[in-house]
Amino acid sequence: MLKEEAFHNPGDSLYVTSFKPDLHIERITSRESFIALIVTDRIVNASAQAGVLPRQGELPGINHLWSLLYRNIDIVIKDLNSRIAGGAAIETLLRRLVDLLSIDLSIMDPAWRSHVEGFAALVKLHGGVQKVLSIRANLGRDQRVPPMALHYVLIYSTLANTASPASNQISGLSSWSPDDIAAAYSHTGFHPAPCPTSVLQDIIRITRLRTMCLAEPTVTSAFVPIAREVSRLLKAFNPEEWTEPYSTPDAPCVPLAGDLYKTGAILYGILSLPPVLAAEFAFIPGASPVADEYSIVENGRLYYGNYLFNLINTAMEELPRPHGVCWPIAVAGVAKHDASQADKDLMLRHLQSIRTLPGADSGAASIAIKLRDFWGFGLTEWEQCYYEPINVIS
Repeated sequence: MLKEEAFHNPGDSLYVTSFKPDLHIERITSRESFIALIVTDRIVNASAQAGVLPRQGELPGINHLWSLLYRNIDIVIKDLNSRIAGGAAIETLLRRLVDLLSIDLSIMDPAWRSHVEGFAALVKLHGGVQKVLSIRANLGRDQRVPPMALHYVLIYSTLANTASPASNQISGLSSWSPDDIAAAYSHTGFHPAPCPTSVLQDIIRITRLRTMCLAEPTVTSAFVPIAREVSRLLKAFNPEEWTEPYSTPDAPCVPLAGDLYKTGAILYGILSLPPVLAAEFAFIPGASPVADEYSIVENGRLYYGNYLFNLINTAMEELPRPHGVCWPIAVAGVAKHDASQADKDLMLRHLQSIRTLPGADSGAASIAIKLRDFWGFGLTEWEQCYYEPINVIS
C-alpha cells in the first residue's frame, strides 16, 4: 500500500509521512478509511489480473469485497460530514476527502468529481489556498497533509478538465489564481503526472480558452492574442533547463518528462481549440510559412503528433514510473486518429501495461476505452473522443 509518487524523492511523500512501519491500526485516525483503501487496492489488483475493469459486477468472485468497501465508505462519509459540521481541523477533513477521491478514481466511479468540488468549497471556506497552506496542523505528522492534498487534487482536476467537454468542467478550482496554483503545485513532483509547473499553468490557460470560446462563440478571433501568448510561453519552456523549487534528479528522465508534457500541451492546444486559435500553437520551428489556417493546423497536428508519439515510446522505457505517460497518450491518441493500426495498437499496449502496475488509478483503462471507440467510429475531433469527463492519470 505504500506508494512512491513524489517525483523528486520517492521516499519523501505523504504516504511515508503518514504510514510508518510501526504505526498500528489502533492509532490511525479513521480505521474505516484505512480499510476502504486496503479493500480498494485488493479490488483493483484482482480486476487487473482477471483482465476486467474495476467495476462492481465485472468479477462476481469479489462481490463480497465491494460490499465491504461500500459499508466502510458509507461510514467515512457520515463521519466526514459530522466532522465538517463540528468544525474539525482542516487537515483532517482534507485527508478524508482525498481518501474518498483516491478510492473513486481507482474504481472508475464518476463521483470523484463531486469530491473535488467539495474539496474546493472546503478550501474556500477556510480562507483559500494560501491560508490553508499556512495553517499549523494539530499533529506534526499532519503538517504535510494540506500541501500534498492540494497538489493531488489540482493535478487530477487539471488534466481531467482537458479530457472533458468545455461545457462540463470541474469548476471549483477555477477561481484559483496563478499564484495559488504555483503554491499548491510547485512544492513537489508527482510520478503519475510529472508535469512542470509552468506547463501546468499553460494547460490551465488552454482549458480556460476552450470555456471562453464556448461562452462567446461569435468573438473567438478576439482571443487570438491570448492564444498567441500561451503558445509563446509554452514554446519558450526548455526541458533541458527545467528547474523547480524542489530538487529533481540529475538524470535524463527529467528533461524527457518536461518535453513529454510540453509537447502534449502544445498538441492539446492544436486539437481542442477552434482553428483560428489552434493555428497559434501549430507553427513548426524552421518550417516554411503556410498561408491558410487549415494547413497550418493540419501540419502542426501531424508534426507534434509524431513527435509526441516518439517521446511516449521513449518515456515508457526511461521514466522511473511509466504511469506519467497516460495523459500524453490521451493527447497523442486523438492527434493520430489516422495513424497506422500498428501505432494505435502500441498505444493501447502501453495503456494496458500502465493499468497493471501496482497502485495504478483508472486513467489508463478510461483512456483506452475512449480511444478504441474514437478510432473505431472514424472520428477526428477532440470532444468527439472526450465527450464525457474521464480521469486521465494512473
